[in-house]
Amino acid sequence: MLPPPHQPPQVVLLVDDEPMIRELGRAVLEPAGYVVHTADDGDTGVAAYAAHRPALVVMDLTMPRMSGREAFLLIRSFDPAARVLFSTGFAADDVTTLAGPVGMLPKPYRPTELLDAVRAALPTPA
Repeated sequence: MLPPPHQPPQVVLLVDDEPMIRELGRAVLEPAGYVVHTADDGDTGVAAYAAHRPALVVMDLTMPRMSGREAFLLIRSFDPAARVLFSTGFAADDVTTLAGPVGMLPKPYRPTELLDAVRAALPTPA
């Protein structure tokens, strides 16, 4: 379902070190009307967030160089209202200690599960 013509599409940032996950996310979300930006680690995810100010970040917890948890804390340091949906194939006990993530998407997930989670995490456009 595409956004009404008078409303700009919502921007989603996918941060994951697995290229296939980023490609899947783009293939699922763009046809649904979202603008999708991607980053392959926490460092580039923080930079992409600062550049694009997405409505939602879908972020892997376990990545090289900078973890999703570290990236989340950095993003929240300059945007306390940032909406982050964590995604991981591991137990996510440390996510419960973070204030404000909008949810958890366990890996592996189906394309429809990604789309449903993104829709649920985003406020409905007015």
